[in-house]
Amino acid sequence: MKKVSFKSAIVLLLITLFSSNISAQDFTKVDAAVKRYPNNFSSLDKFAEKVNTDFTRDDEKARAVFTWIALNVEYDIGKYGVNERPVGFSYRTEAEKLAKLKEMDEKLATTTLKNKKAVCHGYSALFKIIANKAGLEAEIIPGTSKSHPSHVGAGPGARDHAWNAVKIGGEWKLLDVTWAAGTATGNPLRFEFRFNDAFFFTHPDTFFLNHFPDDKKWLLTDKTEKDFANLPLYYGNYLSGGYKLISPKYGTFKGV
Repeated sequence: MKKVSFKSAIVLLLITLFSSNISAQDFTKVDAAVKRYPNNFSSLDKFAEKVNTDFTRDDEKARAVFTWIALNVEYDIGKYGVNERPVGFSYRTEAEKLAKLKEMDEKLATTTLKNKKAVCHGYSALFKIIANKAGLEAEIIPGTSKSHPSHVGAGPGARDHAWNAVKIGGEWKLLDVTWAAGTATGNPLRFEFRFNDAFFFTHPDTFFLNHFPDDKKWLLTDKTEKDFANLPLYYGNYLSGGYKLISPKYGTFKGV
């Protein structure tokens, strides 16, 4: 019998365990088609029309919108840390509130599509509006991210991020097109496109590693604020690189 080293066995175990966190659906053909799309669309409707022309399945439509935004919208370093949605407005009824929120999201989505620059809410608004126009039910999820070593040990705090949920086959799926687009690095800070589809249809238990929604119903898992506070810091390459942390349970993991 061939002997397998302990180290090799652990590596194999890590890869096997992590495979359950990657979407089983192969979107290679969708991504290839989207890479042939124009770099600019003249309107939100034109973008949605293109997606609806090329795809019929809801999951493929969601992937097409996600991929195009991640490949073409640059993170606006000049607005780093800025919440793009206005903080407050007046309304008399719930219907009026929803109408105003939709109007603001459409305005922000239009600006994002035109400028091809945004921070998280711009990315999320663009995904939601195009997904809606393509016939999908999608929402913007505001919440707290875990993205810096100083966040280790800290529970959900002031809202600093936004992502999306989209309903596919009656089930809500989580995605973060902002973090899928690339990373902000260096001093001075600069943005580098680096497509990371591990943030598409991410399993809720994995998505929770660095996302805690303001409304707990969007956790889609039974995790708590305490669980979130006790988590280590997971960077994007952890999700995309085939890792599953077994031990230690606390600390900062940067990958290799």
